[in-house]
This record gives sequence, C-alpha cells and structure tokens, in this order.
Amino acid sequence: MRHAARTHDVHPRSFVLAVIAAAALAACGGGGGDSSTTTGGGTGGGTGGGTGGGTGGGTSTTLSVHGVAATGAALTGANVTAKCATGTQTGTTGSDGSYTLSITDGVLPCVLEASSGSTTLHSLASGSGTTATANITPVTELVVAQLSGQDPATFFAGTTAGSASIASTVTTDAVAAASQSVVQTLAAAGLDTTAVGDPLTGTLAAGSGSGYDGVLDTLGSTLASSGATLATLTATVAANSPASTTASSTTASSSEAATTSLLPATLLLKPKAASCDALRNGSYRFLIAKPSASTNPGDPVTTTGNATMDVAAAAGPTWDFGDGTVTLTPVAGENCHYTVAGTDGLTGEFVISPSGYAVGRLANTWTDGETAPDAAWRMAIAIPTQAMTLADLAGKWNGFGWEANAAGNIVDPGLVTIDAAGAADITCSTNDPSTPETGCTDVNHSSFVANADGGFDLSFSDGSIVHKLRAWGFRAGNGTTVVTILRADGGVHILTPYRTLSNASVGDTHKAWNVALNNAFVANDPLAYNRFEITGIDTSTGSLTRTVTALATNVSHSQTLQVNKARNGWVYRAAGTAAGSDGSSVTVRAMYSLKLGIGVSAYWLPANNQAGTNSRFAFSVTQP
Repeated sequence: MRHAARTHDVHPRSFVLAVIAAAALAACGGGGGDSSTTTGGGTGGGTGGGTGGGTGGGTSTTLSVHGVAATGAALTGANVTAKCATGTQTGTTGSDGSYTLSITDGVLPCVLEASSGSTTLHSLASGSGTTATANITPVTELVVAQLSGQDPATFFAGTTAGSASIASTVTTDAVAAASQSVVQTLAAAGLDTTAVGDPLTGTLAAGSGSGYDGVLDTLGSTLASSGATLATLTATVAANSPASTTASSTTASSSEAATTSLLPATLLLKPKAASCDALRNGSYRFLIAKPSASTNPGDPVTTTGNATMDVAAAAGPTWDFGDGTVTLTPVAGENCHYTVAGTDGLTGEFVISPSGYAVGRLANTWTDGETAPDAAWRMAIAIPTQAMTLADLAGKWNGFGWEANAAGNIVDPGLVTIDAAGAADITCSTNDPSTPETGCTDVNHSSFVANADGGFDLSFSDGSIVHKLRAWGFRAGNGTTVVTILRADGGVHILTPYRTLSNASVGDTHKAWNVALNNAFVANDPLAYNRFEITGIDTSTGSLTRTVTALATNVSHSQTLQVNKARNGWVYRAAGTAAGSDGSSVTVRAMYSLKLGIGVSAYWLPANNQAGTNSRFAFSVTQP
C-alpha cells in the first residue's frame, strides 16, 4: 500500500471509428441500398413469409431490414418482428440465422425482436433510407438495454409501430453512443471486441467461431465461467444507462436482503473467487482509516493505495500492491469472509459485499510517510476501481461521517448538493441525525476536483481553515452510486443518494457483518456476524420490527426500527432492552443508520457509558 500502481482505462479506438463510420453511412441511407418498389404488401425474409406494413395497391416503397440472429450458434427458425417508425413486419430466420424483412412503405428507425424457444433477443435499426442491417445477438441485447435504460423485452413490448417515440429514441447518434458504451464495457471486462466492428451492422457468420461470432462464443463462455447470466448483465447495463430512472429515483427500499444485480457489469464478467461470487479479479482502491503522515486539515491524505486482485493465485485470492501483497483465506462456513495475511506482518480480516465493495480491519498497515508498520487495528475499505466524472456526482446526497475535532470524535450527518462542475453546498453537518432537515442552518461551500491519480479532491473552508480530503466514487450494478471520502486525520465519510426509504417486506432475511471504528479511529472490535429477519411492518408509524440473531451464540431478540426518522433515508433504533431467546436480557443501543444501496449500510451508535467513550461508527456489510 506504500506505492500506488496506476491503472489505465481501455479505449477500443477501432470500434469507435467503426461506429462513427456506420452512423455516417446510416445517415446516408442505412447501408446504401437503392429503393425498390412492389405492388401490394411486402414479403417476409429468411425462410418465412408475412405481410408488410403497406396497404397494397399502386406503387410503394419497400424498406428492407436484414441481418443475422445468433448467440454464437445461429438462431434457426426464430420468429423475427420489426416495429418501425412506420410499418411493422414479421419473418423467420433461415438455417444460418439470416433474415430479411420487407416492409411496404416502411420508415426507419426500427426495434426488433428474435425469439426461438427459450431465447429472446433484441436489436435496433437506425438511420434513414430503404435498407438497414440489424444483427440480433447478445451484444445487441446489451445495446438495447443501454439505449433504453430498461429491460429490452419491456422496451420492445412497450413500443408501438408508427409511434413518434421510435424516431425520437432510436436516433443514429443515440444508437452509436449506446453501441460504443457496450463495447467499452465488454473491453474493460477483458473481452477483445475488435472483431465485432459495429454490433448492429458488423459482418456475422453464425457458427463460424471467428470474427463477430467468435466474440459471441467468448461472451457466452465468460458468462458461464463467471457464474453470471446474460439477463443479469443486461439488467446491470440497463440500470447504469443514462436513460435509466435509477439514478434520479427519489425512493429506495429499506431492505438489506442480498441481490444478484449489485456487481458492476465489468466485474460480472471477470473471474470470481471460489469462496465468494462477489470477489472478482481487477483493480481496487484501498483506503485505510487512520491519520495520514500529517494530520493538518489542509495536508494531503496519504493512507491510500492501488492493488490488483488475482482470485486464482496459488496461495489464495491475493491483492498485489506492487511493493507487497495481501492474501485472503476463507473463513469456514461464511462465504465472502476472509482472514488476511500480508507483507510486513500485516494481518486482519475482510468481508465482501454483494456489489464487490469490501470492508475490513487490518493491523500492521504501512502507508506512505510511515517508517514502520502501524500495529493498531485500522478500518480498511477496498473499492473496485471505476472511472467517474464530476458530472456523475451531480445531485443531492445524504452524508455520514466520523471525524475528529478539538472536543473528540463527532458524527457528521450532512446533506450535500453537488452540481455538474463539482461545486457543493453542505448543510446539517454540525447536527446529529435526529435534527430534521428544516432545523439545519449551517452551510459550507466546497468543491470537488478530479484527481489525476483517480477519484476527486474535496476542499472546503471551516472558518479560517481550509480542509482538503480525498474522495472516490463507486457505482454498483443497480445504478446506485456512493462516494467514499477520507480525511487526513483518519476520518471517513460516505455519500449516498438522498432518497425516501420504503418499507422492506415481511420475511426479508439477510446476514451481515459489522466492522466498527471507536473514538480513537481504531477497529479493535472483532467482526460481529448476525442474521436479520423482518417480522412486522406498521405503515401508520413508519416502523418495522426485526429479529436479530447473533450467529456466534444463536441467541435472538426483537428490535423496532423507524424508517425516514427525522430525515429521509435514515433509519433509527431507540435504546432499550429486549428478551433474548435464551431468557437473557439484551441491551439494545440507540442507532442511526444510513442505507447505501450497494449491500452496505453505515451506522452510528451514540455513547451510552458514563465517560462517553464507547460510541461507534461502523459499516454493516450484507453477506452475498
């Protein structure tokens, strides 16, 4: 962790040029075909027939849409349907997966569906003119998801031939951008996509195992080996599309039940650890919550580094920092929980959330500016590396942090509004989470600036003192973004989208580990491992009850939580006692929790001892 290794984004330049060329060609006639005329309705392509969209009689113009439907192997005898800006048509693919649809008086663009048995795929034909190529493959399925921001089958079913929405949605530029984004995603996941060209119009010989077809074969085998499905990958692409409503949604479920759609698309296609589906190969940013080389507010944060994960390393899954390694050993009976051992006597444990965001505690860490390993237990966070822009941070956020000041540690539950240029206003940061938003009067102005080493620099003025922090964004497979912020004094902050929580469902269950920091920024507490089940919901009071089982002792007790307490997005638990399943009396501490939406929650336990020293800031990490 002493020396950060740079990572580099993948830039599939050859594909970008191909898309630009295809877009220009489409704008000049969708492939350059001449007009053809027919009397009456058109005929279907492939081995099937069907009538076109024309009304028959006289001389009319025919739109020809053709391509190949394949998953690697040809989709033989598949039913193909096109819905166009004007006209609709159905047909059947031939033995090689090829089809041609002739649509009388048809007008581009079109959305297409090919269905054969249990396989249904979608595609697009854009541009203008009287002919267009539209392959229908798993890659074009992803393109439709990227363009529409929703499940392609839902998008197709909701599209009506002749509607204005087809022309306004399936534009040449939008299709080219969606295609480029998908190929970049596949390339970032390690797939060589240069043979594809344009996914919609590229040359495809189904079953040949070469060129575009070879990429389809590789995608299929990669999905199988990574334990993912095309449906999950498609849902992830849709959720992260600019057209998705996920990022702008004002509501989120309070459920912490593990889901299968939280891994980012690039991680879904990478090799996974045998003992944890959510731990994948790739680059990670490590953050250690401890004082930097200098803890003055304006001094740089030095407790970060880059590492590369190899899940198949001989010694076990291993993070390589370039000047040291950290090897993970599975904890028996707890998938995604590891003990760790590393260079210079580093030791500890890590847990991996369903999104791949990992939290742990480590002793003997050694970061820049230190001359020897730090023996204290420190909270550590490992974030899969992603490229994000300032525009990705735009919006309103709930903030939650743990920091030091002259009086000791304080919790910082701020509200942060960021514009597309990175300018931010922070309020409520001097209040505890029980203060309603309307009761907050403090406002700090700050700014995020992109950092050349990844992530962002954050600075704000607190009177005469300028604070400088480091921040990193992470977007999960469901489209939810969180921002993790580290301070030079060792403090850690989290930003999550400002949303109103809806109640979880009765019967929701999950297991989770708790990783906690104490007042001294030390993570001395061993990880707690619990099971949670929602047992009741009271919509009139906005509360829910749950049974908590400590898995180390198998003792259970009941708790009541209030959702959106004081502020939207927060969950509150009042202090009290509860009867344990073994007849004991269980102390229930007050708690304020912020659900992050990535399989992780942040929470604060206010001090309840006379000295006021046993408060905790912690992460609850859902077990995948």
